[in-house]
Amino acid sequence: MRNSRISNVALKIANKLSLYHHKQIAYKFLNHNNFLMVEGFCVEPNRFQSNTFSIRYFIQPLYIKFDYIDLSLGDVIGEWEYTEIDTSLDEICRVYNDKLSHLNSIIDVVNAILNCQIRFYGSSVARTELFAYSYLVLNEYAQAIPFLTTLITLNDDDNKEWYSPIISSATHICKLIQHNNYAEVSDIMLLWQSYTRGKLGV
Repeated sequence: MRNSRISNVALKIANKLSLYHHKQIAYKFLNHNNFLMVEGFCVEPNRFQSNTFSIRYFIQPLYIKFDYIDLSLGDVIGEWEYTEIDTSLDEICRVYNDKLSHLNSIIDVVNAILNCQIRFYGSSVARTELFAYSYLVLNEYAQAIPFLTTLITLNDDDNKEWYSPIISSATHICKLIQHNNYAEVSDIMLLWQSYTRGKLGV
């Protein structure tokens, strides 16, 4: 019952703003040479009050491998009761126009993060990944390398076992770039993207 109510709110948002809809999210794609970011809104139930929900705006690169919706990039808009859906839509439209409507490309998002126009709540490692792989998508290899190198140096961290997949991926991608195997880099990242899209259902 709760999931259907959450999905219904997300559907109303999608219809209002001409976005796609899947379960608890209303979203659109940003596309650069077949690499995608998804940006939009995520509706979440209140764990303690069954008649209320909250909404966040978020942006997530799909070319970074993920099993779930990542809400690190974005912010909470507010919380409402289900009887206040129309009120929430007014605020969502305002936030969309203020925070998301001008972000029409991946480079727009990268610049917005650099200029602190979007809040990033994730770890420093996640932020480094975002820049490393976004610059690769934009074919800015020289700018990507320092971020990839930072990921590789996690091998010296006391908790390096936690970062093993991140280190392995960055090391492999870095070696491919050093040998000018740019097509293979793209192929690998498109596979990551396909995995993430499958997990998110978008």
